[in-house]
Amino acid sequence: MNILATQYTLKNKSFEIYISGCRGNNGVHCKGCHNPLSWDFDNGDPLDDDYIQHIKDKIREFDTLVENIWILGGEPLDNDIPTLKRLIAELKPLNKAIWLFTRYPFETVCNMIDVNTLDYIKCGEYIQELKTDDNIQYGVQLATSNQYIYKRGADY
Repeated sequence: MNILATQYTLKNKSFEIYISGCRGNNGVHCKGCHNPLSWDFDNGDPLDDDYIQHIKDKIREFDTLVENIWILGGEPLDNDIPTLKRLIAELKPLNKAIWLFTRYPFETVCNMIDVNTLDYIKCGEYIQELKTDDNIQYGVQLATSNQYIYKRGADY
């Protein structure tokens, strides 16, 4: 699994981890995708022990500014699931809310990963025809009306 980039976003007080690779839905990527560079699984740098430590060090360095850790893509769930689970396990002790952004339906996510290791899960693919400005859930504005955020302890 490769990491395309990391960044901090003040608006959501989130440290964002962009994972490379997206197979698309039946091989077709979302029309109007916000991040086509993330489709290629070979883009970015390999997620190894050093990279995980680098991520943890950055989050600790800016501890008071970071409330959330977002794992996005590409498509995180199109990648190596054991590696994704390891990343989540390594981040959990930092005591930040961990978010997973995926196009997959919640039921599919439940079959792929232990959802109790996550605090929030954004589900639903980007469908350009369903673009909206008023789908705000748990303080996050979602791009299309078919997308939903599930919160541990409230929605599952």
